[in-house]
Amino acid sequence: ATYDQRVEAAKVMIEDGSFDGKKVGVIWNNPPEKPAADEVVGLLEAGGIEVTSAIEVGTMGADAIANDAAWAATIERLALADSLVSEGTRYMSQVAAGDDVRQNTIAVAVYRPPLDELLADPEVQRCFADYDSMFPDAPLDTTSADIVNAFAGQCRAFRMTTMILERAGGVINPDTFVAAAEGIGEFSLPGMPAAFLGPEEHSAGTDLWRYTYDVAGQQFVGSGEPISIR
Repeated sequence: ATYDQRVEAAKVMIEDGSFDGKKVGVIWNNPPEKPAADEVVGLLEAGGIEVTSAIEVGTMGADAIANDAAWAATIERLALADSLVSEGTRYMSQVAAGDDVRQNTIAVAVYRPPLDELLADPEVQRCFADYDSMFPDAPLDTTSADIVNAFAGQCRAFRMTTMILERAGGVINPDTFVAAAEGIGEFSLPGMPAAFLGPEEHSAGTDLWRYTYDVAGQQFVGSGEPISIR
């Protein structure tokens, strides 16, 4: 399902003109992510968009000199592109290519609501209420987007797992768990009001977001409106 999300997001961005007139590079982290990258490259080329490079970034080894040489070659190829599309799951934290390359990067991932949206979500508020009732002397810092996002993510995972286990009934094994998850369909989770699970979709998030690199803030930030793949 994550594969499908990336491919569908690329289709939307091609259709809305995000890459018009640009030279595009495609990046992924390791071999399992290559099929999605290959399909995205095909979509870009079919849309008349020039793909300057398609690169597997991979994991750096123990040899620092070899790593530096590999990075230099990779960065040289990435610099040919006006925009970069990351198909890897760890690109934001792994690549240390420098601002001159990262500022051109478009990373597509599951929509991560802004702090004010998370705090206004009734399901997230219920998560906070449950937490406060259990740990009244250890309040969470709700001014920190990282803390609230992490907390909402943990609560979301717990709620979804509980829901699946309840649907699976008295006999819990891998087969009953998968069958229960595939039968849920549309539902809501904390910070993810438009969730979906089904036979062909095992990743609950149905909204994606484009992340672009903010040089001043030294971080990737959400850009534009969420992209729905349903």
